[in-house]
Formats: sequence, structure tokens, C-alpha cells
Amino acid sequence: MMKNNTLTVFAILAGLGILASQAQATVITNGCAATNQFCNLSELFGGASIQVGDKLFNNFSIFRQDGTKVVNFRNVQVIGIFQDTNAPGLEFISLNNELTAPNGGDIDFVFDFKVTTLGEPIVDNELILPVNGFNTQLPGTVEILEGLFDSPSGNAFALKRVRSATDILPPNLEARVEFEPRTMLFIRKTVRVDAREGGIAELSRFQQRFSQQTPEPTSILSLLALGTLGAASTLKRKLKPSKSTKKETTKVG
Repeated sequence: MMKNNTLTVFAILAGLGILASQAQATVITNGCAATNQFCNLSELFGGASIQVGDKLFNNFSIFRQDGTKVVNFRNVQVIGIFQDTNAPGLEFISLNNELTAPNGGDIDFVFDFKVTTLGEPIVDNELILPVNGFNTQLPGTVEILEGLFDSPSGNAFALKRVRSATDILPPNLEARVEFEPRTMLFIRKTVRVDAREGGIAELSRFQQRFSQQTPEPTSILSLLALGTLGAASTLKRKLKPSKSTKKETTKVG
């Protein structure tokens, strides 16, 4: 009986632990000046990392930069975001209009990074261009392309694109792909902000989210309910007269 009671306590604590972990997502940085707050792309390209909840983002590197404007990556801030604690991700924010293309020019760069889950496997990835995250006027274009890989040297198993261009209405602002559960992903992201033919092209921020497998809420609640009933049953038996307790002991024996 003592063993069963112990298991009941562990079940309750486990359920509460799951709920607590879902409510307490944190940001941890390594090698960034704003410790445990945010990083900039320059720091990340230099070997820093950022962890959002149970997702670790590291191995950042610049693959190429071909635009007429050379981007100062210190002015691209990277923060952790939580749609909910089961879909943590990153937001890239342009400071001082760093990702605004000059009139008649463009921004075009590609960078890589790795995401590793320290908890449940990743089951989908979403790329988002928020409605207030850009400004384009004819014929300016803002575009972000992305490839997902199982290894740095492999072929992409998924491709996504978000785009705002004056010749496309409505703009394509969200791209999401689902896949078999994975504990690690390699990502190559292309950022293009194009005003070479005139117009206006400004990118102020964009987002990336990673959803994971999670226990069903009903399962957690059922676990807690069973644990509560078990604890109540034990308490009820303890409150019975000693004569009844003796009979119970006899039956078990």
C-alpha cells in the first residue's frame, strides 16, 4: 500500500511539474552582451548562442552577402518569443533602419544556424512576416526564403517563403511546414529587401517558431484526477476506526 501511495504522490508531482514547465519559459544567452535577454546577429555569427525555452539556437554563420548595402549585423537584434510555451522561437528586429534598402539599391544576405530541442521533438516550423514588420511601395519587394535540413551538407527536406511585393496581393506573410518529429534542424535563411528599381522596401522584423510534441492536456488532468482520488481514498481509510483497519489488514494478508 505504501508503494502505491508513493506512486500516487509522484504522479501528482509529475503532472504539476509539466504544467509548471509550460508556464515558465526562459531565455538563456551565451556570449551576448545583454545576458539572458537578447543577442544581435553579429554576436551570434561570432559564436554566441541563445536558448528559448527548451530550444537551443547556435552555430550561426553568414553564408554570403551580395546586396548593394552592406548590413551591420550589430543592428539586427535577436530575441526569444513565445506564441505559447509549446512553440518557442526567435524574432529578428532591425534597429536604426538597418534592413531598409537604399533608393535604387538592395539588401541580400544568407545565413545558417542550428536548432536543437532539449525537450520534446520538433514537429513543425513556421516563418512569419508580421503585418507591421515591413513597408513596401511600388516596385519595392521584401522576401525571406528558408530551407530546412537534417545536416549541413544534405539536401533540404522543406522549403518556405514569405513575401511582400506590390505585384502580389495579398502578400504571403506566413509559411508553415509539418514534418516527422526531429530533435535537431539546420536552417538556411535568405533575406532580400529590394528597391533597385525604385519604390520603398523596408523590413523591420520577422519571426520563426518551432512547435513540439506535448502531452495532451486531458492526459495531464486525468493523471492529476487519479492521483487526487488515490490520495483521498488513502485518507479515508486512515480515518476509519481501528477495527475496520484491522479487517483491511487481514484481507490483504
